[in-house]
Amino acid sequence: MAAQMCRSYALNRRSQYPFNLVATGVSSKFRETIRKAYPDYLKWDVQFLDTDLETFLSEQNLSACYLTADTDQSLEDVGSKDTLIIGGLVDRNRHKV
Repeated sequence: MAAQMCRSYALNRRSQYPFNLVATGVSSKFRETIRKAYPDYLKWDVQFLDTDLETFLSEQNLSACYLTADTDQSLEDVGSKDTLIIGGLVDRNRHKV
């Protein structure tokens, strides 16, 4: 997860249209892991929050669009006020027998 966050931050930073990155539900264990792997992570333009996603959305009065590769629908347009939820969990063992 720490490597995924680093890659997302790096790609977003170089993007022509960067967006605000917010990581919710960040545990102390994850903070320790990312600190060891990327000591300068606190300098990144990313909000790391302990609160869960639902709490964050309700506090900010936001609605969300959940992105998934398992859909037949395409996202054609994203507005400046839209909030997109990008899942960060990858199961590398999923296809192993």
